[in-house]
Amino acid sequence: MFRVGLTGGIASGKSTISQLFAELNIPVIDTDVISHQLMQKGQQAYQETLLHFGPHILNQDDSINRVLLRQIIFSEPAQKTWLENLLHPLIRARTEQQIASYKQADYVLVVVPLMFETGFNRFLDHIIAIDCPPPTQLERLIQRDRIQPELAQKMLDAQLDNQQRLQLADSCINNQDNLNRKQDVLDLHSRLLVLAGRK
Repeated sequence: MFRVGLTGGIASGKSTISQLFAELNIPVIDTDVISHQLMQKGQQAYQETLLHFGPHILNQDDSINRVLLRQIIFSEPAQKTWLENLLHPLIRARTEQQIASYKQADYVLVVVPLMFETGFNRFLDHIIAIDCPPPTQLERLIQRDRIQPELAQKMLDAQLDNQQRLQLADSCINNQDNLNRKQDVLDLHSRLLVLAGRK
């Protein structure tokens, strides 16, 4: 199976781009979705997170208060590291399980926000980075998550900057506006079909 990774900074448009690939019948595995699943009540990551941070991180329905957890980990680097060390191996194992279920696909798209920061790129064949200017990301993030600009900036600063990500990737898609987005995905899809055929 030819494995294509899609990455980009927070609020850069990964969901929008991955949906365009899905419309081309390419299986999409979103590690953010996997992370949310792992943090559901009854899951191993949920139990360990609750034990580590305490019951004050729960909502009234016993689900994890993701807004509060985000505030904690972006204010305390050691807590962020702890949570990443818990989740990343579990996410990768679940991703491998899902990849194995798509044996008939031309290729599979794996969406990983922290692609290079976590070394996930080592397990993939081709990496696409989304090119989106940081001011655009910041504006989208504040509006999407309804958070303060200070927290939004901390979240951006915790990731590789846009230029570093583009330099490390094999391909890029500009997602500042939607004028050429769909055609860019179609062109890249054609290239990836060729690459997948060569593997």
